[in-house]
Amino acid sequence: MATKSLNRPARKRRSPSAADAYRGYSIQTTRLLFRLLQADIGDTVCLETFDDVGVEHANGSFTSEQDKGNVATNPLSDRSEKFWKTIRNWVEAAGQGLIDPGRTAFVIHTTHRAHGKLAESFSAARSIIDAKTALQSARKMLLSGRKKPSNAIKPHLDAIFAADEQVVATIITQFALDIGRGDPHLEARTAFLQQLVSEDAVDDILRWAHGWIKTRIDALLNKRESVRIAKREFHDALLNQVRTHDRVAILHSVAGRPTESQIRGELVCRDYVRQLQIINMDEEDVLEAVNDFLKASVDRTDWANEGWIDQEALDQFARDLKRAWKHCRDKTFIGFSDKPPEQQGTLLYRECLTQSVQIDHLEAPSHFTRGSWHSLSDDLTIGWHPIYRDQLRRHPADPTKTEVPDA
Repeated sequence: MATKSLNRPARKRRSPSAADAYRGYSIQTTRLLFRLLQADIGDTVCLETFDDVGVEHANGSFTSEQDKGNVATNPLSDRSEKFWKTIRNWVEAAGQGLIDPGRTAFVIHTTHRAHGKLAESFSAARSIIDAKTALQSARKMLLSGRKKPSNAIKPHLDAIFAADEQVVATIITQFALDIGRGDPHLEARTAFLQQLVSEDAVDDILRWAHGWIKTRIDALLNKRESVRIAKREFHDALLNQVRTHDRVAILHSVAGRPTESQIRGELVCRDYVRQLQIINMDEEDVLEAVNDFLKASVDRTDWANEGWIDQEALDQFARDLKRAWKHCRDKTFIGFSDKPPEQQGTLLYRECLTQSVQIDHLEAPSHFTRGSWHSLSDDLTIGWHPIYRDQLRRHPADPTKTEVPDA
């Protein structure tokens, strides 16, 4: 007997547009994370506020980024609808006063390699003259050539070429291409490694960061608020996560040994050197102090540039040192009130050098802490002699003393 067939309805295949929309949104959230990693304290990174991803910089300037997930297409080709629509959107936003083209960096980010003669000529233009030349070349190629523009890009071209040429040229001078390597996730991972996360912990920290970003975005959208995340908020949460889960808790020095000329320059007129001379420290101690001061200065700059510490952490470290100095000063001057002031200063100096103070919950090399004591004494925030300010006035710097003592 023949088997009766079941009249099941044909399964409807979902439109690929849904997956494309999700892919685009996913790329944007990863780029939001990347921009947060690159931002400075005081900046705010936005999602779908004034562009796909935007940055409101602390100095009042902006970055406006369009993200193109180009797995199988070229969004930078000379006749790309995506490219010309992006330029048109920026031009119209500038014309409506929604963005200031002179204070905005315009970026097109592609996830994969992409090329386009006109897009690259726009990106290379850094003067108004160069921008107008590139614009005229685009007009000639697209509107005056044998091949007419498609119906898809013609409305965008008409709007761009009918706009104020000075405005369009300004946007072009501020425009740059950012060509990805095929994996936005990998680029974010690299950015983490360049800042403050070890190789051992980076994948766990990256997964945490993606979750943190999604939680913040969902919370803002649920409250019908625009997605704007301050770098400070992200930075604090990230540092807390790193301290909890990363094995790296020590700041490593990058400073080499100072040169003889650098040391000589310090010995001539620096107040931290004079403070040590006032309490009769010997030449070996002074030389060690100069080495510590210069090496700490190099490390302080490098750690800040690499994102290990920020200015707020440095300021707090200085406050902690000053608080420790006050405690040691009272203990020393009260406990050894019968000693001459120079000996009191020596005792205070030695006591301070034994103090262990962390910077932003990280252990710093001993020379950095010692060099930071000297930095505070150089600007007279602290001192060793009981009346160090008066003593400095009575004993001005002697520029003839430039000989570098033997190590």
